[in-house]
Amino acid sequence: MPAAEFARMRYGIVEPIPLLRERQRATLDDAFGGRVLHFSGLGEVAGRFGRGILLGNELLDAFPVHRVAFEGGVWREIHVIEDGDGWAEASGPLSDPRLGRALEGLRVADGYHTEVNLAAEDWVGEAAEVFERGLVTVIDYGLVEEAYYAPGRSDGTLRGYRNHRLVEDLYTGIGETDLTAHVNFTRLARAARVAGLDVLGFADQGRFLVGQGEEWLRELEAAGTPDGATAALLRQFQTLTHPGMMGRAFQVLVFGKNMPADAGSRLSGFRGAREGVAGLD
Repeated sequence: MPAAEFARMRYGIVEPIPLLRERQRATLDDAFGGRVLHFSGLGEVAGRFGRGILLGNELLDAFPVHRVAFEGGVWREIHVIEDGDGWAEASGPLSDPRLGRALEGLRVADGYHTEVNLAAEDWVGEAAEVFERGLVTVIDYGLVEEAYYAPGRSDGTLRGYRNHRLVEDLYTGIGETDLTAHVNFTRLARAARVAGLDVLGFADQGRFLVGQGEEWLRELEAAGTPDGATAALLRQFQTLTHPGMMGRAFQVLVFGKNMPADAGSRLSGFRGAREGVAGLD
């Protein structure tokens, strides 16, 4: 990017935790000459910029989800209760009428567990109000709805990680365990359309990054054997794009607001991947 164009850009970080906002200011503000802005929520961003790009990278998987189970022919919500000195699960009525609407018509076996991320749908509604014109890019691990509710995924996608390792008990080490759940990209796309956004492209991360980096990869091929720094960069690129690593598990979904009709086809990351949009209907 040319220096003059970069100098005109402003970069905003949405961080709800005050301590982390202060650390970001201390790290970035001097280096970037005041072009970095800090916000506590998306509501503060709305109206500040006429156009721009909103990026949520591994954001929505960290939102709190409603965990539900199909029991005796009806959907019940899994609640967390005190159990002596610890915590346990117990089922009860659905706590939000939107859950019933989200699960309506879903045919699964008795005992099937899954999650509904209403917070992600609320987020995309807020995201639609940030710019008058622009893009909303979501990068996260997740699935289209058909795969999300597959019969073999009867225990849902909610998982806990501590020290980068999968843990069996989600309620041990509260505050030290990272709880995550896959994104249902089909439901997210529906919520975005209701909010006035258009789906411009959808692809797994591997295809997206290869499309984005096609020119760079061709230049490297023409240059011959890479030097040490370039070889290291290529190894990182392989980690992000290889189907057995992060390339297939992560998805990239881009929405547009008041963008030209051909905006999706002009995004190089979606070359050859436009058929993936069909999974979001």
